[in-house]
Amino acid sequence: MMGSINEPDQNDKDTGPIAPISINEPTPSEPIAPMSPVIVSVTPDSVPEGVETLIEVVGENFTNKSIVYLDDTGLVTEFVSTTALRAQFDDSYPADDYALTVKDGDLVSEAAMFMVT
Repeated sequence: MMGSINEPDQNDKDTGPIAPISINEPTPSEPIAPMSPVIVSVTPDSVPEGVETLIEVVGENFTNKSIVYLDDTGLVTEFVSTTALRAQFDDSYPADDYALTVKDGDLVSEAAMFMVT
């Protein structure tokens, strides 16, 4: 007699429970180190002297602790997403070229140039 879905064939042997097989099971490893912030673009990249504006910084690896810096001065920074920040630029900066970076704790991005004309 042939077996059915509800009745196993008489010739089937019970081998006990079947252990599940895990495919691509993660292996223990070192914790992933945080990535440094990366600046892709800055808008605007220059402003006239004496003008206040918002600076939009687009990039990667931003967190809610990321701060935009002009040279060594931190700007009031709004976290928008992991790829976008907004910083308040005030009118106190004299005409010059400034290094704009994003700092997140000890991690610092490469500098982008920002000009006050």
